Amino acid sequence: MSASRLYLVRRDSREFIGPMPVDDFKRRLSRMEFGMQDEVSGHRGPWIVLDKKDDLSHHYPEIAGLLGDSLPLSWRETTGHARVISRQDSRKDRKRKSSERSGSSDSLARYVEKQKTRSRTMKISAALVVGIAVMAGLVIIGKKDDIPTVADMSALAQKPDPSEFLNVMGIKVVPAAARMARSPKLQGQWLPLLRMYAFYTTGAIEGVPAKLLKGDLPSFAPQECSVESWKRKWRENAAQTVQFVQGKALQKNPWTKLLAQDPNWIKRRPSKGWVKPRNFYEGCVMTASLAIRSISSDSTLGAEPHDGVTPDIVAAVSRRLQNQLDILSGNKISGGVDATSFLGALTCFESQPSISDLGTCRVNADPAVKSLLDEHEALGLARLASIGQGATDPRWTAAMQPLQQKLGADDIMSRSDQSGEVKLVGYVMGGMPVEQAVAKVEQENVDLRFR
Repeated sequence: MSASRLYLVRRDSREFIGPMPVDDFKRRLSRMEFGMQDEVSGHRGPWIVLDKKDDLSHHYPEIAGLLGDSLPLSWRETTGHARVISRQDSRKDRKRKSSERSGSSDSLARYVEKQKTRSRTMKISAALVVGIAVMAGLVIIGKKDDIPTVADMSALAQKPDPSEFLNVMGIKVVPAAARMARSPKLQGQWLPLLRMYAFYTTGAIEGVPAKLLKGDLPSFAPQECSVESWKRKWRENAAQTVQFVQGKALQKNPWTKLLAQDPNWIKRRPSKGWVKPRNFYEGCVMTASLAIRSISSDSTLGAEPHDGVTPDIVAAVSRRLQNQLDILSGNKISGGVDATSFLGALTCFESQPSISDLGTCRVNADPAVKSLLDEHEALGLARLASIGQGATDPRWTAAMQPLQQKLGADDIMSRSDQSGEVKLVGYVMGGMPVEQAVAKVEQENVDLRFR
């Protein structure tokens, strides 16, 4: 009966795989075509996140039954599906062996002699095992294909679908990650790939310090961006975040700072030592998006009732993060731009393609958050100028004049450095051609790329 049932998997809230029978689901799962943060639905039932074991067992027991045995090794290690032999199991094994020995029909003398022979055999076997282990260690060290080369993994990292990269990294490279992190030579070679694995999964790797994954960044950058840290910060700052999402106050905490971040600012700052994502800031958006999806499936919404967190608030945060990811990847905004909400207005300023479209982003907002909206409008105009859209249009100058002073060298929420954007606006407002202004700013700021 179960073989006739069809299932659908939803990736990243917008990409669908299926419909497919359970056998096809098992095969795709083994190839890591989808992950434990993705959702499954079947028989017109609800969407269930794959790592929600209890809900999955209740609604789709045949799918829940696959996960313990079919997950790739890297997933079993990080989701707790790997079987661990307990002390109780070991005691049972010892009792069974003891019982078998006691029940033997050998005489006492034969038993003693047998034990002596066994002792000699064990000593010889132990020596052989040690020798084999040493030889195996030498072979492992000497063979280049046991741990893939950096070049091989870099090639996998460039593929549009990261599944193969993540699977190979999880099985063959991540177990050695702690050793790589301690070795200056290996660290320099593998760190970009370890970072990619980390931020495409949980934002952390056992044995690799969070500070190393982050890199040497200014103090305004988040201190840590693992999925678990985002969940913890949500619980600690839920009430403030609700006020910010509702556009009532510029409450400053890790969540509100991230939600206020212009993804175009992130795009302009590719970092050395990173493959995908392009830098730590983009990785933070990715893991925060995973965290909020996990929170959205939590019946308590990960906060105290008096904090005011509702499904609508969580949905607004999730939508904002997805919109930031869309802009970072150059994709069309998921679900279109909603400029009627505070967070939607931020996305609108960040994504509209012309001056006239930018004008539709203005909303009647609480005076407490107007400064952030003004800053984003100025950043939107700077973005249009940098890509050659409208800087020579009198409307651009007219729109920028009252906003130029709203664009500070440090942004309002996180105090991140916006001096490059400020310089660009100043040069263009002073009459410098856009191409020349962009080239001049990039020459003065070697780590800044407007295009």
